[in-house]
Amino acid sequence: MNIKPPTLTDCDAVLADTDYDRVIVSLDELREYHEDVDVLAPLRLLASFDHGLSTAEGTALDTGVEASAILASCLFRAVGRRWDPNGIDNPTALVEDVLNVNVVDNYGCLSVESPRGDGENNGDGWDDASERLYEWSDEMSAMLDGAGFIVDTSGDAGMSWFYLPGDAVDLNTYDGAVAYLSDYDHTFSSFGTTGADCAPFAAAMALILSHHNGDAVTVATLQSMMGLVVNGHDDVRSTLLEHAGTVGFRYVEDGGNYGRPSLYVIGDDDDPGDVAPDTYVDAFWSAYVECALWSSTVPYGDLKRAGLVDAGDDDYRDDDDRPLDDYVGEDDLTPATVTSWREDVDAFIAGNWGDLKHLTPASAGHDFWLTRNGHGAGFWDRGYGDRGDRLSDAARVYGEVWVGIDDDGAVCS
Repeated sequence: MNIKPPTLTDCDAVLADTDYDRVIVSLDELREYHEDVDVLAPLRLLASFDHGLSTAEGTALDTGVEASAILASCLFRAVGRRWDPNGIDNPTALVEDVLNVNVVDNYGCLSVESPRGDGENNGDGWDDASERLYEWSDEMSAMLDGAGFIVDTSGDAGMSWFYLPGDAVDLNTYDGAVAYLSDYDHTFSSFGTTGADCAPFAAAMALILSHHNGDAVTVATLQSMMGLVVNGHDDVRSTLLEHAGTVGFRYVEDGGNYGRPSLYVIGDDDDPGDVAPDTYVDAFWSAYVECALWSSTVPYGDLKRAGLVDAGDDDYRDDDDRPLDDYVGEDDLTPATVTSWREDVDAFIAGNWGDLKHLTPASAGHDFWLTRNGHGAGFWDRGYGDRGDRLSDAARVYGEVWVGIDDDGAVCS
């Protein structure tokens, strides 16, 4: 008999508090439940039995015996002994010895009666024997309940179940919400490939929603948020970027997590702080250089003198401007140019990360170059609203950059 308290990941059922009742259901059934549920207790099934068409005395006998077996098992374990009876081999003998009654089996229908000659019952002990059985069965169930177990009996189904509850799971906490969501399967999205991957993002979304509207986090809320995460909905990214900090989290895109976003608890040891991850900075830099070379031109004659084209190629005149990216790449920047440009990029990202983290590094890197150099596109015309205006003003402070090539064909500025 396993009497280790269960968790949501290894339970057989859950005890759920709804607006109107407390119910015991499986996790799968709970996800189909339409009432609001905000607190769960995982349950481990210790024993169950089918009373069938049993008499009331038979049901009481079964319940009392099973409760006794569970209590005995717990008592033995408490003193360091093992006793795992898997039920009582001879429940009839146990009841007869404990209650001093006779158990009568009439073709499978059990009843009890007082032994003949028992002067206390004066020969009329049927009701007294039944009463003793009922009282004993109720006492055993009450003791089991007092020890923290749950006895659930359904008269309609003719069944009884004995459960050991685990710690209550409060869905209004991050840990509780993640615990409930982590065993979801069939998940594959930009946020992860398992329920455990996606659960933190859905839990954070639910807590943000609760913080915003003042309502408790419920099973329905978590399931709705998990649906958005699993399907990679754009609302997840935008909501977490904008509001994760209000509930104590930091959302980082492309933070080295195999290209997937990451979620951190602000202040934890692994919290990177509100700074751009290296992967973002590197992608921004590559886009910045790409745009610089694509948008810059040099005279064809300079290309010939640097040996970047054949001297006998007369397709262009020496004073014809040619796009620089047709002849050179990022690796052709001089060390001094790399240092100067990289200082600008690092400073711009660090000073404007609160706005930039809402943009992809590729588009932001392009727009930094275009805006600072006064091109006809940039942060200001992307539909970013106030964010675009702030980034445009910040970029223009850096001024324009001249780009050319030296006699060795290296890019300089």
